[in-house]
Amino acid sequence: MKRRIGLGLLFVAAVLVVGLISGCEDSLQFPTTTTVTPITISTTTTSTTTTTVAVSSDLVNKSKAGAMFASSGNGMASVASSSQAPTISSASALDVSATGGPPDTFYATLTDSNGYVTVEGFHASETVKVRYIMKGGSAVTPLFLSTKAIAILGDFDWDSMFTGSGTSPSLAQVTSFISAQTYSTLESITNYMNWAWTAGLVEAGFRVGGASIPASLHFTNPTPEASEQVSTMEGVVTLANDVTGIMTMNISVKSEDDYGMPTSATGSGTIEVGGVTLDATMEVTFTSSGANESLSVTGTTSDNHTVTINCIADGSGTGTIKNNTGTIVATMEISASGTVTVTDSDGNQSSYNL
Repeated sequence: MKRRIGLGLLFVAAVLVVGLISGCEDSLQFPTTTTVTPITISTTTTSTTTTTVAVSSDLVNKSKAGAMFASSGNGMASVASSSQAPTISSASALDVSATGGPPDTFYATLTDSNGYVTVEGFHASETVKVRYIMKGGSAVTPLFLSTKAIAILGDFDWDSMFTGSGTSPSLAQVTSFISAQTYSTLESITNYMNWAWTAGLVEAGFRVGGASIPASLHFTNPTPEASEQVSTMEGVVTLANDVTGIMTMNISVKSEDDYGMPTSATGSGTIEVGGVTLDATMEVTFTSSGANESLSVTGTTSDNHTVTINCIADGSGTGTIKNNTGTIVATMEISASGTVTVTDSDGNQSSYNL
């Protein structure tokens, strides 16, 4: 996100600042000389796996552990990409939600004492929580927020100053308006990001019509220290039901300019599927505009098989499973819709939906 002076919206502590899952039938007919009723024997596989020519369940479960890890990580990267400051035309109060931008829960009053908020996961069976860590190492918590405040600028249309639409207010009008502002204590993640981002803009020489707004006028109270600027977003994904485990991710984000824009991410975790345990790590890359671009996962199972997966932003990708001698024993194809096809070294295939 390109920093625009139009981020004056940011001052509007109101807005601005502020990202997943049938059976087969075999018929047995007895030979007859008299009429014999056919007997049908039905068997059912899991609801997410449809077997053509069966790949061993062990390989399928190893594949699934890696694919679930990758899809959850991709979902977390999407949350980070959507958490940047949105562009808003105008705002009226701290509790105004932006169209698009951060998850809805970023606008809700923060209540978790450790600073976590719950966001929507990629899988129906997973729980995803995130929080922000400041440069000084502390988490953004309700206690921290209760000591900070930001100005409410009412219905003042900042865009008219920056886009040239309508009649731009004079410096005197802006100064008078800001002087009469009231302050509201921070409550949400969005409030915090707005408060931290606007720090120093006036002091740095914010200008209206060629004239600087007096440095004595502040949009934040108190003025944020460098250690209080955002540094990373921490995410925790907990999987349940048929796939269990926990994956964590640390996402580095910018504090200035394109505030909240993710720049890099790493993750790690342990996932278990059908008796297969996978310990894995992950790296995510982002574009220059903060959109998640690619993801790679490398993991090792308890019997020393290696699972590797490479995906792009839409979730599609490829992967391999190697045995303990480094020989490829299966490959994986992942579609953007979440269908995974596993092919073993004999050409047998199985597919399932994440």
